[in-house]
Amino acid sequence: MTTALLVLLVLLILASSIWLGGAACLIVVSRITSTTLSATDRVALFRRLGRQWGIIGTVALLVAYACGLVLLFAAPWTALSTWLAVLGVLLALALAVGILQARRMTRLRRAAASSGAPAPHGRSAAVLRTGIVVLSVAMVVLAVARAQSG
Repeated sequence: MTTALLVLLVLLILASSIWLGGAACLIVVSRITSTTLSATDRVALFRRLGRQWGIIGTVALLVAYACGLVLLFAAPWTALSTWLAVLGVLLALALAVGILQARRMTRLRRAAASSGAPAPHGRSAAVLRTGIVVLSVAMVVLAVARAQSG
């Protein structure tokens, strides 16, 4: 194994770990804060958290995508390669929808908090977050399978 390949694999594993660990953490934080914080505090928390995680998560995901693409194109193309590419595109699309949805929910929750109305439920956001995690895990599983197949 060359040094360059080793560096790419280490970066891919670290970036994927940060991405998946952060996603899991956000799910836990979201569930806990929905029952422990007021609507106003929850909006404030997720505004700050979203900005901070947005930077860290984006960097981790971009590093994972970059390393993954280099590794993918360095090997012969297979059906697993195609599936990885498709899942990568689906993940990017789901993330774009998630960003728009998160901004919309922040506006709705802020408006509800200032008017005293009940905060809207984020059921569709929870479904989307779950889908993003499932796509991310599927990519890791397929990447390992692809690496094993040569």
